[in-house]
Amino acid sequence: MERVLCPLDIGLEHLEQIERLPYLQGRQGVSAEIADVIDEVLASKRSTSFVKVDRTRLGDSWEAWVYVLIGSPGEADLVVGDQVEAAAEASAGTYFGPLQGFGHVRGVLTWENSD
Repeated sequence: MERVLCPLDIGLEHLEQIERLPYLQGRQGVSAEIADVIDEVLASKRSTSFVKVDRTRLGDSWEAWVYVLIGSPGEADLVVGDQVEAAAEASAGTYFGPLQGFGHVRGVLTWENSD
């Protein structure tokens, strides 16, 4: 098993938007509505547009600990039937960043928590 700590810079404004969401205090689980907002924030930045909340792990996620799916940077996900396939995005340009070279993997999005 391989693990990597990889800081993502989404900017202070976007980070604060994620931090201010109405998480259940002291309780496990993240709502689909919170996941939608996190996905929107991540999608708004080229450096994180390939990171999405793992909808199968919403019940396992917590405030400041959200399970995510990480696609290959520079690729778009195509839904073909019930399967997701990666397709190269010719117009996206080349991505150089901290998540380069890992392919499609699972991860955990974390941030500082006051609790």
